[in-house]
Amino acid sequence: MQETSDKQKYEAIEVMKKCGMYKFFCAIIWIETKFLGLDEERWIVHTNEKAGLFVLNEMLKGGNFGNCFKTNNRNVFVIYLDQMIYRLKYTIQFPSETLSRPLALVCDYINKRLF
Repeated sequence: MQETSDKQKYEAIEVMKKCGMYKFFCAIIWIETKFLGLDEERWIVHTNEKAGLFVLNEMLKGGNFGNCFKTNNRNVFVIYLDQMIYRLKYTIQFPSETLSRPLALVCDYINKRLF
């Protein structure tokens, strides 16, 4: 496997910070280390156990990228409202995702209906 240079690591970290995904990135590294056997020498960032446990718990509850959460053919607005309420618990851990999601849902709805 090809080694990652310090410059590449720094660039990856900067991208994650700009996207507001740095804490989530640290959580995923923790999950990969704890459960998938990632070596500490391959870490790009330090792990975040608290955020990692939170993400792991949500992955186990939601299954296939959250697709196991039931929607039961309800009105699309009710489904979107449920998704926004569900994501409120992520506000403390991962604020950028939570705060940008309502706009993304509206754009997604418009794209599906008009285009």
